[in-house]
Amino acid sequence: MTSPNVETAAFDGEALSYDQVFSTAPAGRAMRDTVWRKIRSHVSSGTRVLDIGCGTGVDAEWYLARGAHVHGIDASSEMLAHCRQRTGSTPRAHWTLSDLNRQRLVDIADPDGYDLVVANFGVLNCIRDRGQLLADVVAVSRPGAQLFLVVMGPVCPIESIWLLARGRFGQAFRRRKGHAVATLAGGSTIDIWYPSIRTLRTEMPGSLVEIDSFGVGVVIPPIQTAATSAAGRVLLRAVPVVGAIDRRLGQTAIGRNLADHYCLHLAFAGQS
Repeated sequence: MTSPNVETAAFDGEALSYDQVFSTAPAGRAMRDTVWRKIRSHVSSGTRVLDIGCGTGVDAEWYLARGAHVHGIDASSEMLAHCRQRTGSTPRAHWTLSDLNRQRLVDIADPDGYDLVVANFGVLNCIRDRGQLLADVVAVSRPGAQLFLVVMGPVCPIESIWLLARGRFGQAFRRRKGHAVATLAGGSTIDIWYPSIRTLRTEMPGSLVEIDSFGVGVVIPPIQTAATSAAGRVLLRAVPVVGAIDRRLGQTAIGRNLADHYCLHLAFAGQS
């Protein structure tokens, strides 16, 4: 399905290298595994999953392997091409090209609704009106649905240290400003916002309650910067151990607020 309201997709130029830079890199796998560990009990045969900002389909492939039905949405046609290549012709997956800054989720959602809604690894950071999107998520969710929102916060010491060590002083504290304009492959730009956990909580519809929150990437070095330095390569080889430490730290209040990403697990008020 293609939406007529899609603006030029900034992430088209990132699609070719995205898996190499993030998804299949050891640190990227470790951070994704942290999220999957929390989600896996909510995914089984027949689960209807909405994958907002599905990227190249790494999460979708994981959901499908567990018998779920997946609706992936992304603003990049190139990312969706990778999704189709990765998942093949399974009837349990379908994809929608849409920029959710320009089109309402309620207008493109499946009428049958969803049991699980996931916005993984910074998708919400690219959304101007997060409150409206979350309200739409509530509208398209089934009774008993679970939501997982993985968001880049405004403070990430491990990233700042890495950038300072490389002399990238202008970028080291860009998150603290709350908003930045990122330049992607091919010279395209995109607005990025960095809401705190507290801010995102205030934007949540009243029908949602927080089940859990945790940090992802407290001590795991930033993917793109770590791969370019000798110290970073050493740390990447140690990711299995660092990942375990990271998961433990991510459960603390400090870890949640200082991680590369934080995750909010939400459900509807009154659910058991």
